[in-house]
Amino acid sequence: MSDFFTLIGQIFVVFLIQLVLEVFIDTGKHPYQAAIINIACFLGSLYFLLDFLFNKVLVGLNTMVPTSFF
Repeated sequence: MSDFFTLIGQIFVVFLIQLVLEVFIDTGKHPYQAAIINIACFLGSLYFLLDFLFNKVLVGLNTMVPTSFF
């Protein structure tokens, strides 16, 4: 459960970084920079989510399901 809270914290930090960067960049004058920041923050959050999924959830699921089927 603490790993899940760590994931939520990491995604929240990425969200805060995105908000701070959007304040410094005028999105009306620089729409491409705002789009790049949005895409980078989305990919960062996706990385954290996939890292949690593959390293915590699937490993835990693999230990619960017996491997005698393979």
